[in-house]
Amino acid sequence: MSKKITIFSVAWFGLFFVENVVATGLPIQSRGAQPVHIEADEVTYDQDNSLAIGSGNAFVQKGDQMVYGDILTAYFRPKKTSHGGDEGEKEIWKVVAKGHVRIVTPTGKGFGEDGEYNLDKGSIVLKGHGLKAVSGQGTVLAKDSLEYMLSTNQIIARGDAIVKKEDQVLRAPLVTAYFHENEQNELVFSHAVAKGGAILNNSGQIAQGNEAYYDTTTEETILSGSVRVTEGSRQLRGEHGSFDSKTGVSRVVNTKAQNVGTRSNDSRVQVLLYSKRAS
Repeated sequence: MSKKITIFSVAWFGLFFVENVVATGLPIQSRGAQPVHIEADEVTYDQDNSLAIGSGNAFVQKGDQMVYGDILTAYFRPKKTSHGGDEGEKEIWKVVAKGHVRIVTPTGKGFGEDGEYNLDKGSIVLKGHGLKAVSGQGTVLAKDSLEYMLSTNQIIARGDAIVKKEDQVLRAPLVTAYFHENEQNELVFSHAVAKGGAILNNSGQIAQGNEAYYDTTTEETILSGSVRVTEGSRQLRGEHGSFDSKTGVSRVVNTKAQNVGTRSNDSRVQVLLYSKRAS
């Protein structure tokens, strides 16, 4: 029969369970130097399955990373020593969040229906409807998942991923947003890489390519692979191009001729002009 312990209306800080004894105020150890802090109005510990379920104002915190959810399930395992032995203590290696999930990290805030915080990998994956990551420099949206890579300060958006900044919208099946530390030691959204077919829309000016690199500071986008830049009745085509969202200036080049030493229609930049036909 499974042993379960339920605690009501307490702050669950580093709960450590041994048989039927419950102690509060002790840090739960995890991989890395920082302990894991979990709080909830109600906590049920399932000793046989090595998990604890928290509900009601539940959140988990490790350093400056926090995950909130209607229900949090923390998974435990025996803590290993440096020699591979068992210390007799337990450590959390994963926390699963369900319902109205919200995360707070130095890069900003994230929202989703479900989330999984893997402490081994140093990642938080959000899934479900309403996936969104918000920072001071833009918003990242996705349909399939948002994955926070905490050690490298990246957010990977999968499935019709979108990066929005004011009137600029970058869309692709896969977008990775990168953050770096500024002079004030704050993590800011520096650039994004879009793959699988990227489309940039800047107030009606459309730039497309197989891949795109978007710099949030200069607001310049570098495109590569089957590049097309369209504005009104004009379209530029080539293999590589750039688009400046501040000035609206676009440039398309082609380097295939230099690689093969020949000139052909494929190695030229094409300019297409579309005329409006009277009805």
